[in-house]
Amino acid sequence: MIIHCPECKKDVSSLAIKCPHCGYPYPYQKSPEVKEIFQKKRKEFQRRKKKCPRCDYADNFPHIYTDHPEDHYALEGRLYFTVFYECQKCKHVYSEEVFLD
Repeated sequence: MIIHCPECKKDVSSLAIKCPHCGYPYPYQKSPEVKEIFQKKRKEFQRRKKKCPRCDYADNFPHIYTDHPEDHYALEGRLYFTVFYECQKCKHVYSEEVFLD
């Protein structure tokens, strides 16, 4: 995904380690585009239930997830964050990667 560098405002890949134009490190960490997408995805997951893989209890909402765009990571050439769930029945903690694109 193409974003704007927070320093020089030029186009840069969201996976860039630094801006090729000005050298700003990890521009996606402060990118307004990434922050906006992150907030939309977070809202989607606040209401999303996920079945526990251990006991099949189905009414589990996200329990823990990051609030910081700095915690987005690159996996397979895509930005993502991790959502954690805690089963209300058996207390098993499990996770899911959420891609931002």
